[in-house]
Amino acid sequence: MYNPLVKKLHTGEPMEVMTFWVFLTGAGWLLIASGHGILDVDWSIISGQVYGGIIYLSFFSTLVTFFLLQVCIVKIGATKAAAYSFLTPVLVILISVLTGGDVFELITMPGIILVILAMFIIQREPVLDVSVVKI
Repeated sequence: MYNPLVKKLHTGEPMEVMTFWVFLTGAGWLLIASGHGILDVDWSIISGQVYGGIIYLSFFSTLVTFFLLQVCIVKIGATKAAAYSFLTPVLVILISVLTGGDVFELITMPGIILVILAMFIIQREPVLDVSVVKI
């Protein structure tokens, strides 16, 4: 429901502001959902490398991709933005295989083909049949 609601509820405010408020309210909901469990964690034994990873994942990957998703929803529409987001697993598989982190398995090929085929079908613009249009 998020993608269509962004397009519908966007009133022209800067995407940076919208992203900030979505992240702030999301963090608030996660804090509430964590309940008292977050107080039970011994934060002092967690290494700086883990904190660095969390900061990298939250700011540089999540924030940037979320911001770009919102911009794309407003510019090209929710359906097309969703179609591009379906390419993420395909690109992760490709990068993983190219960097030697994983071995390509043929069992993933039908999924990759379906994702790419669906993306092209969704991206196709409807053809206007001029013989039906009455002037």
